[in-house]
Amino acid sequence: KRGRLVAHGRRRRRALREGARRTESPGRSGQSTLEYLLMLVVFIAMIGALALLWHAVREEGYGRYAYLDTDVYVQRDFGDIWAECDGGGVLLYDFGHGLQAADYRHILSEFEAFCSEGLTIGGGNLTHYGGEFFAAEAGAARLFSDRCGEVYEEMLRRGFKTTHGDEFIVSLAAASMKAQVKNAGAYINRFWTGTFRLLSTCYRYNPVAVLHVPAEKEYGMLRLYARYVRRGRVPSQRAVWRTLHLTHRSLRTCLVQLIKRVIKQ
Repeated sequence: KRGRLVAHGRRRRRALREGARRTESPGRSGQSTLEYLLMLVVFIAMIGALALLWHAVREEGYGRYAYLDTDVYVQRDFGDIWAECDGGGVLLYDFGHGLQAADYRHILSEFEAFCSEGLTIGGGNLTHYGGEFFAAEAGAARLFSDRCGEVYEEMLRRGFKTTHGDEFIVSLAAASMKAQVKNAGAYINRFWTGTFRLLSTCYRYNPVAVLHVPAEKEYGMLRLYARYVRRGRVPSQRAVWRTLHLTHRSLRTCLVQLIKRVIKQ
């Protein structure tokens, strides 16, 4: 397995190098290899998944495309997800935040600032989508990638900076193709498992396909992988839920919370 992974990695790197010689960058034509590479590096540094999607839909011949954050666990197949994408649907994760959330208020202020120069996107009615999940058929993926590239090019032209990275670009691109965008909330959910604990039981009941666990990047996800390597098989779902601290708080979290309470006293 390791040999196949290494060989696959070599093929991917070779494809990227060859693509750099052949492909035009977002919204630009006639660029040299160096100009293309510089553009791609900047694009990847800011919004890596979108840059890779932009490259993949032009260089690969797949019928469907999806990208995910690395701090996710996929607990069932994508059959329902691909069915939702039939006919040109684009699945994105809607945060579902209200104005009580400071993060939502802040990105709304950035949307307003970006669109203040007469740029009309989505009729002024924008939804805040996350950058952790995307799924679509090839045609819709190409269109979405083009729209993201257009937003990015406009940001470069105006020197506009966002603190929300790919979420800002994804949300603006989605607003320009509302008829095709669907909320992926039935298939992916964020589970906050640290000292800030906010989670749904949809990992088990009416289960989503993808568990996004941002607080487990350096803990639960590494333990899951180590267990897989050690035993050579995927853990049971119940073991996954326990390891990712969906069913209970971790000892580490309990100790941190206890220390904070003692300090406050």
